Amino acid sequence: MNTKKAGSLYFTLIAVSVGATLILSLLQDRIAGYAALLNTPAGMAGALLLPELLILIPMLIWALRTPAPVQEMFGFHLVHLRTLLLSLLLLLVSFPVVMVLNLFSQFWTGNVVEELSGQLVSLPAWESLLLIGIAGPCMEELVFRGYLFRSLRSSGRASAAVILSGALFGLMHLNFNQACYAVFLGIVLAAAVEMSGSIATSLVMHMVFNSVEVGLMYAIPSEADFSDPALESGMTIDEYRKILQSIPGVTIQGIMAAAALILVFMIVICLILAVLILNAMARIEGRPEMMNVRRNRVYGCMDAAQGETRRGKLLSFWMILGILLAVVFIALTDFVL
Repeated sequence: MNTKKAGSLYFTLIAVSVGATLILSLLQDRIAGYAALLNTPAGMAGALLLPELLILIPMLIWALRTPAPVQEMFGFHLVHLRTLLLSLLLLLVSFPVVMVLNLFSQFWTGNVVEELSGQLVSLPAWESLLLIGIAGPCMEELVFRGYLFRSLRSSGRASAAVILSGALFGLMHLNFNQACYAVFLGIVLAAAVEMSGSIATSLVMHMVFNSVEVGLMYAIPSEADFSDPALESGMTIDEYRKILQSIPGVTIQGIMAAAALILVFMIVICLILAVLILNAMARIEGRPEMMNVRRNRVYGCMDAAQGETRRGKLLSFWMILGILLAVVFIALTDFVL
């Protein structure tokens, strides 16, 4: 396992995903009945499963060509129950940051999950939970916190591998809205794997995160349900603004500044709690060396003569090319076209 293989795999994943997206968009415009098929439960299920298979199959091909034990390649290790519970707590304290990043991205683009929720709820709840809450996270974790992260981790640059794997995960979504919070979530998931020594923690976290999103889609009414005149009789945003402006000493700018300060404070607190939880996970799993970033070179390339870790290059030509392709595609589809 090495960073060159990780780079070539990532470029392949992006190229295949972008190509499939373009082909499907052409089919939708040129084949009669294709759009109607996507709106059927079977079509929607296929649309959910196809992107996951497009990243899983290339990874399996790379894995078969990699002479390494499966356990080492994907990081399968048993962990303590307390570690799994802490991973759920880590996910909980990460949720506010994810929400803020999601809202931040919507200044420039729409909410992708919300836009698709009307179509997704056409599936039975159990089927959505199976595809989005279980199958999707399993495939994505094997690829990103499994093969890719372990390959990047072989460079000996633990912190950089965590951050880069999160960025790769976010860009893989190929839209600005999801990329904004998926980068942060990917970093948290990779950090959980690094501190616990097992992909089990990120797998549980990812499944819970997606399952909660599925539950919210079915629990919260769609936009059509808010068309009731009784619900539209409330005050408008302009009326709220006039009331706020009528209060002496209160300005809209002041309210926005106060809200921004509160959000920043909340994010800082959440990040501090996340670090504390990660350190606790490392202690439980008997990995105290993980708590010191500068000493965190456990899977590095050891120099037998000097007994020191030699840190290799993290970025390769193909990985940089894959990142650029993803960025250009997101820029074109979300901001230009």
